[in-house]
Amino acid sequence: MRLGTLLLRDAVISLAQLEEALRAQVLYGGRLGTNLVELGSVDLDTLGLYLSKVHGVPLATRARLEAADPAAAARLGADLAERHRAFPLGPEPLRPDTIAVAMADPRQHERVADLARRIGCPVTPYVAAELRILYYLEQRLGVARRPRYLRQPDGSSPPMGTRERRRTQPAHAESAPVVRFEPRPRAEPEPRPRLPTASPRVALVDAIGSIAAAQHRDQIADDVIEVTQGRAGAAALLMVRGQNAIGWRALNVHGRPVVGAAIENLAVPLGGSSVLQVAYDTQRAYHGPSPAAGRPVERTIWLALGAIDPPADMMVVPILVARRVVNLLYAHGPGGRSIAESHARELIEIGQAAGGAYVRLIQASRLDKPGG
Repeated sequence: MRLGTLLLRDAVISLAQLEEALRAQVLYGGRLGTNLVELGSVDLDTLGLYLSKVHGVPLATRARLEAADPAAAARLGADLAERHRAFPLGPEPLRPDTIAVAMADPRQHERVADLARRIGCPVTPYVAAELRILYYLEQRLGVARRPRYLRQPDGSSPPMGTRERRRTQPAHAESAPVVRFEPRPRAEPEPRPRLPTASPRVALVDAIGSIAAAQHRDQIADDVIEVTQGRAGAAALLMVRGQNAIGWRALNVHGRPVVGAAIENLAVPLGGSSVLQVAYDTQRAYHGPSPAAGRPVERTIWLALGAIDPPADMMVVPILVARRVVNLLYAHGPGGRSIAESHARELIEIGQAAGGAYVRLIQASRLDKPGG
């Protein structure tokens, strides 16, 4: 029986709570149980008990995780432990030649086999909540948790939870963003010479079609970043969670995709003054200079994208679901120049297509309510 079905059957969660968690999973990733915990619908101990029932393997309790043998963790190594979301517990009491390993998904037999090869002995899989494994990987093996899996500084839930950000989005805002081009400040230095603009890698109609057919959030993200190639010099797709915009996918100044820790460790605050904040608050695409002196938020993004010189101006496209900003697409022009108006409008269309794809995936997840 699947996790969502079991929790519903035993009235641990309501149907509304399950749907909310499925929605958050589509938008922000993570396992279903992770999203249920983040939304406050279930606690980690209860989730662990039900994961044990679902997977049919023993539960790695908090006490067992605390008592884990450091030597077993050292035999596995941080890189492999992070890749498999696995935390070695130590030898089994009645089978000292076998190592117990806590896993987020012990049903992935190929991963269990890989762990056994690396450790050099048989492995007995246990199950533990994803958030609990990530915590112990950080505490015992130094594997830093990505911002996606950290609680917000104020202890608030993700955007689909009950608390609201300090700055709330206007309820009457239009769902379709409209670009606003700002004049450059008078103190702007002489414009750089116009260089030939690279041709877009994919046609707009093909990109929209691919996004419309996406079966997973990561496919949407990959398509959004791919369409920026040739339309922007560098770009970053950010998830909005709580009071932060968290890195997800990016295109650096050399035209190369940035994935994994290199972008996922990026987290910049919302609530101050930045091009991100303007797009978030207005729910409209913004094209212009930063409203903040010193541009601290923007400089953090430039550093992640490998930009040395400040761009002439920047563009941020909000991606909305149910009139709520869930992603922000940041971009600036090739060589730090301005993005062409035609390309800016195409990026807006891509943002709208991504929002529509999220809605479709959320609706599809509700048709399969039990969850995974």
